[in-house]
Amino acid sequence: MPDRRWDTDERGTGVRDASAFAEPVRRLVETLAVPGWVAEEPEAHLLPHLEGTIAELGLELVRWRDVDGVLEVDVDIGDRPRRAGRATAFALIATIAEASTHVREVEPGVLEVITGQLAGDGSFATHGHVVRIRAISRAEPAP
Repeated sequence: MPDRRWDTDERGTGVRDASAFAEPVRRLVETLAVPGWVAEEPEAHLLPHLEGTIAELGLELVRWRDVDGVLEVDVDIGDRPRRAGRATAFALIATIAEASTHVREVEPGVLEVITGQLAGDGSFATHGHVVRIRAISRAEPAP
């Protein structure tokens, strides 16, 4: 079957669409284009939470930097296999996730995150954060 969705897929199609969940995603996409939506000083707002989780997991923060409002965080996951990088990244994301969060793995062990408050999400004004998490494994070379 040429259109397998995974290695043991025999159906080639799912059971329904996900359009019932589309409206919040549309709202997030629209909000991304609002000038000034990404909050300043991600190292002040996000980094302490990430550092705490990294320490709790027994990992090492290799490097962080603010690249034009994008908080880039490199985490040494030690001798764990690269696939453990995704689990590590999601543990870190859980520490900083706000009401609306989108995550995309752009390459193995590298996840890009948009998280924030949309209008009406809570008691704070709408704002967001952009984060790139790299899980560095000594067990496997970078792709």
